[in-house]
Amino acid sequence: MRILMIADGYPPELGGLESHVSELAGFLVRRGHRVTVVTRTDPFLEVKSETDGVIVYRTMDIPRPHRADSFIRAVLSIRAALRTFASHYDLVHYHGMFTDAFMGLRSSMPPLILTVHGHFLSCPRYTRTAPDGSMCAGSPSFFRCTACMSKGGSLRALSAPLRAGLATAIQKGRVRGAREFEHIIYVSQSVKQHTHNLVPASRSSVIHNFPPPIRESADLTAAGLEQMGVHSSAFLVLFSARLSPEKGLVNLLRAWSLFRPRHDDAFLIITGSGPQSSIAELASSNPGTRTVFLGRVEKGILNALMQRANVFVVPSVWEEAGPIVALEALSVGTSVIGSNLGGIPEIMQTCSGCLVFDPFDPESIADSLELAYSHRHEKRSAALDQSYMLEYVGRAVEAVYQKAVRRRCGLRRRKEEGLRVTE
Repeated sequence: MRILMIADGYPPELGGLESHVSELAGFLVRRGHRVTVVTRTDPFLEVKSETDGVIVYRTMDIPRPHRADSFIRAVLSIRAALRTFASHYDLVHYHGMFTDAFMGLRSSMPPLILTVHGHFLSCPRYTRTAPDGSMCAGSPSFFRCTACMSKGGSLRALSAPLRAGLATAIQKGRVRGAREFEHIIYVSQSVKQHTHNLVPASRSSVIHNFPPPIRESADLTAAGLEQMGVHSSAFLVLFSARLSPEKGLVNLLRAWSLFRPRHDDAFLIITGSGPQSSIAELASSNPGTRTVFLGRVEKGILNALMQRANVFVVPSVWEEAGPIVALEALSVGTSVIGSNLGGIPEIMQTCSGCLVFDPFDPESIADSLELAYSHRHEKRSAALDQSYMLEYVGRAVEAVYQKAVRRRCGLRRRKEEGLRVTE
């Protein structure tokens, strides 16, 4: 089968979507399919390249989502890529948020498949949270979005109607574009729950995210831990994410201040970078907190930390679609405790040693840490359900492709037979 993937990003860019597309494309190539990926331009990389049988074209002008002109440039760029490439393939699989680029294209394209990796169809801000951190409780509308975008100061309140009008118009365009797809794949039940009423696709399915295979892992010896400032026998809690408000770092540190004084052998390691890096640096500057901030680390070091950690924590205060980093921790046998929002509880349900908590309540987080600490000497039992493994996901996506192509062939055959009867 000839498969064209259109993706908003691709490695070496970091991110869950990028990892998902790369690993899925590689799997399909190993299954004997021809896969081409068209993604955003990169001034430091060649326009055309090939890795492990996957051909990659970096031709699309897709700015970062929060720029005001993003959707116009991205839509034009994606449509140009479809005109150039789509006719040479049996189907098109889009991984991204600019579904408005596909409006009106269904009849002129091969079968269109969409994977929804987040909440861009159900929230103009993509996070289902307001600027003040409060959660959204409904579907997007001009009045609801205006109220949301007015939170956070007088200037924000004054400009809210204009920004909400633009945002909801773009969001509605994306919903209309999503209706052009023959099959929609959601990466979690949480994403489908908030989206299926907006895009009542007759054919949709939940096919989860999966962790990438561990290809590298540093040799994290006791001496290496001591060099980081962590005792070799420590109860190690690991937090790794982009350090932005929605990831819940502040509430985690508040919970740590409740939990750590009762346990001298407990250490918290924070990795990542972002707007809250200064908060992590401040926390690590006090030796009494037993907090170590490493910033962004190489993948091999992060994998080694995951394997060594007693527990991995995901305290997100927004509805994560299906955090791959939590799946990576489970794939190496490390227990995960996480927020009770979004797709995180779905992952937790498959793991006997995992716990969920209220991410807005530091005491709830501290209680989960306490329970994990009490079981620290037990043999690890955390494991990843097969529905979150690449082999399962890849075959499920492959089945979606085959059904979509068969349906299109059947429709074309019936149309041709109808024309012959008319003649």
